[in-house]
Amino acid sequence: MSAKFFSFQSFDLSFDSVGMGLTTDSVLFASWCGYFIPRTRSERILDAGTGTGALSLIMAQRRSGAVITGIDIEPLAVRTAAQNFARSPWGSRLRAEPGDIRTFDIGKEPVFSIIISNPPYFRKALPLRSVPRELARTEEAWSAEAFWNMAERVLEPEGWVSVVIPPERLPEYRKAAGSLGFQVVRSTMVSSFPGRAPYIGFYLFGRVPEVREDFFSGRDAEDAPDFRENFSIRDDSGKYSAWHFELTRDLYLYGRDPGFYRGNL
Repeated sequence: MSAKFFSFQSFDLSFDSVGMGLTTDSVLFASWCGYFIPRTRSERILDAGTGTGALSLIMAQRRSGAVITGIDIEPLAVRTAAQNFARSPWGSRLRAEPGDIRTFDIGKEPVFSIIISNPPYFRKALPLRSVPRELARTEEAWSAEAFWNMAERVLEPEGWVSVVIPPERLPEYRKAAGSLGFQVVRSTMVSSFPGRAPYIGFYLFGRVPEVREDFFSGRDAEDAPDFRENFSIRDDSGKYSAWHFELTRDLYLYGRDPGFYRGNL
């Protein structure tokens, strides 16, 4: 196993050779997607810019029967994701392969019903420590327009697209999506502490004629937490918030200890 790894309840994640490693945002976003993206008939999922494969693995845990393909432009990321997939309980439903969103295609007919992505969203400025990290963090090989053009090529007409981006980047993603008939149908804004401005957002796009208040009603899954449009990662005391625990209870190792929750909620 790689010298750098993180253990979840159901799988281990190595990230020695991958640009961005593992972040709290990516874990929360993957869990949010698993709970709050509507179920589809085919449950064929594309993880665009898979990196370590963390999003794919959490989606595989959340969505029984889903078949997930992770693509990445960086060969070392593809190799690491493939290794992580093979070690997991869901290896038969997971695949990692090289893929550039600017050219990625799957033939004549779209085959994915869901696309998820934690895209690079930093403008290129100062050089970073390594090529993989630069590819992971900056938009040199990625743009909102290229992402949505790929979605148009590979996504089923009634499919869903979900991304995690800073709020200030939403207008360009919304503009590119709108030109293809997509709109934001659900979102959750994330702040570090209560009362602070959101620094990241989880967005779900779909092609729907009308977004009503009751578009999503009730719980999306039997074990899903109640949906929230805003939440903070920590509460006023500095401890992890209750909704953070609800999203990650079956992921992080500390979720196995009920006493930990009682002491931190």
